Amino acid sequence: MADQGRPSPDGLTAPDPVDDYLSLAMLVSTVVPVFGGAVGHVFSEWAAARRVQRLREVLIGVTEDIKALSAQVREEYVRSEEFEDLLDHTLRRVAVERHEEKRRLFRAFLLDTITTAPAYDEQLRVLRALEELQAAHITLLRAVIQEPDPRRADRISGSFSETLTRRLLNLKAEQISDLVAQLNDLRILNLGSLNTMMSARGAEDMRHVVTLFGQRFVKYLLAADREEQGRGGR
Repeated sequence: MADQGRPSPDGLTAPDPVDDYLSLAMLVSTVVPVFGGAVGHVFSEWAAARRVQRLREVLIGVTEDIKALSAQVREEYVRSEEFEDLLDHTLRRVAVERHEEKRRLFRAFLLDTITTAPAYDEQLRVLRALEELQAAHITLLRAVIQEPDPRRADRISGSFSETLTRRLLNLKAEQISDLVAQLNDLRILNLGSLNTMMSARGAEDMRHVVTLFGQRFVKYLLAADREEQGRGGR
């Protein structure tokens, strides 16, 4: 029986950890029950091993970050029930998160929490937003904070829509608009009309549309990028 997770009084709904593999096993069981039972057992082991590996990767990564950065752990805070609750919520999401890039954001979130001891309610808000983020949101946020191209800044005029369409070649204009609206709703971006014409220099530098709250996610994203670059260099 898959662990459905305990209810969350903080409004963070624990995701249903039932894996696609187990759904497939149930389908097989309707035709050949004994075979489906065996398949389900094997798939359960696979799912458990995969989730443990995700937790291992994030937790070991946090300890490596602390050593590499000589970061000071806020020991009193880490001993608190508040931190334990945040850790519980975070690791439950790490275990079921399939996207490695997003798991790296959770890793950066934990490192930040351990070393800065921020306000509990604020961290809950960040964790809720992290839970909502999809891989496409992360891709778009990376495009928004991209360093301006000086060659583009010398043109006469431009728009945020043109800038993002150029930086996100795999996304259509409608998709970009939807993703921007969603990040606005999460208060990560404060971006009005994408099609407003402005100077080319203004259209090329979008970093100011990231809110103060959104800067937290930029911080995590940059930390995750550094981790990935460091791993590539090893």
